[in-house]
Amino acid sequence: VKEEANYLHAEVRGGLFGPVDDLELHLRVEPRVIAVRSLSRSEWSRAGSNRARVESLRDGLRKAGQLDEEFGISGD
Repeated sequence: VKEEANYLHAEVRGGLFGPVDDLELHLRVEPRVIAVRSLSRSEWSRAGSNRARVESLRDGLRKAGQLDEEFGISGD
C-alpha cells in the first residue's frame, strides 16, 4: 500500500477468503531494530494470528541471512 526508504505498509489477507489485515514495518538503523505492527481490521480475534505472522517474518528473515541476533524485531 505504501513504501518508503525505511517504511512499508502492506495489506495481508488471512487465508484465501479471510479478512484483510494491516502490516507495517519501520527500519530503525539506530538502535538496529525493525519495528513491526500487525493489526486486524476485523472486530473478532483470530487467536494470535498477528503474533504468528510477526514470528514467521522474523524466522524467515533469519533463515535468509537478512537478520542477525544483533538486529532485532520489536512490535505487537
